[in-house]
Amino acid sequence: MGALQSSDDDGHECHIMAHHEIAAFYDALKVAMAKRPVLPKTTPTAAEIRARLHEHDKRKHALLLPLPAHMPTAPVKITKTIKPVDTARAVSESELRMRELSARQDHDTNALFEAILAFKASCSTQEAFLDGLAGCQRAQRLWRQHQYDSSHDLELLCKVQQKARDASGAGALTAKLAYREPTIDGRLKKLALAASLVSSNVPPTSGQIFYNQSVTDHKLLLEKQLCWEQDLLHISVDVKSELHDSVFLDRSVVDTIYNLVALAPFFQTNLMVEAVALAETFWVHPKQFWWTAVHACVDMDQCELLLWMLPQKPMITLRHVVKTCLEAKKIAAAEALAKQEPNATERSELLQMVHRAQGPSAASPTTAAAKPPPPAPKVPLPAPSMQSI
Repeated sequence: MGALQSSDDDGHECHIMAHHEIAAFYDALKVAMAKRPVLPKTTPTAAEIRARLHEHDKRKHALLLPLPAHMPTAPVKITKTIKPVDTARAVSESELRMRELSARQDHDTNALFEAILAFKASCSTQEAFLDGLAGCQRAQRLWRQHQYDSSHDLELLCKVQQKARDASGAGALTAKLAYREPTIDGRLKKLALAASLVSSNVPPTSGQIFYNQSVTDHKLLLEKQLCWEQDLLHISVDVKSELHDSVFLDRSVVDTIYNLVALAPFFQTNLMVEAVALAETFWVHPKQFWWTAVHACVDMDQCELLLWMLPQKPMITLRHVVKTCLEAKKIAAAEALAKQEPNATERSELLQMVHRAQGPSAASPTTAAAKPPPPAPKVPLPAPSMQSI
């Protein structure tokens, strides 16, 4: 398993970077950044950067908006173990009717749903209803979808899958319900339970292994984000009003790296090293890491930080970085970066590119001196008089 290396210019030369190559790159980068001097001071203030990050999140992430009214955030109690299906129980006529409709392929869905409701009404206990529903796959799927869409009795919904010995499905549902938790601690507990449920199948399938790893990774990312919110920004995640000021929670790995780079100049903790460690933990391709860092510096007007962090042999060429600055109308930053090019010919071409982006008013003195002076304005001749004729 590796990471794909590609870009617009070298897409025909795509190759795979193995895990050990990515790990070696980030290890060397962390050592290099730890030896560098103190992070430079940038022009924008910390308050301005946080405001820009919030605007950036609003434009990019619809998922950060509140849940709709029909999906309330409420804790759902889910237990890992439940009673097994009682095979010695008596089967009622309503259960037989539900089984018959569930086994048929040509029945009306409304008829099956009515049979489920009739069977549920005939059951004296919740356990009896779950035991009968566990053996009917089509009826079970229909009931689960109805329960989830209506957000009604979600605890019962998870028990349905556990009764049917579908631990993987119960884990997937638990992970979904984790995002309806009103607190971060509740969400972390739900994610831990989801990972435990998914991993309970022996032997696990390849899909269950992948899903378990995904849930575990998201839980780890959320724990890191929670730590940064509390230690750096002093945000109490138990207070809903303060959660609106968060800049890490619920962001993706790449967006978390983006925000760490943007906030790096304002904290004694070396957030650049934290960003590198995060990229290494989640196997972010080095080229994607550098592009994320470049866009963070350019978008936030922190090109001093960009000059500080660029290595001698970057994964992306300096020409691409200069083009990115010019596309964002950061002319001064593009010129400063172009002057860092060690090759004289390439440096001259980059500076010419910057001057062309500045427009005709920024023409060089040599070019201006070589141009001929403008012609003098023509003075109209006086009309001939009668005496001259």
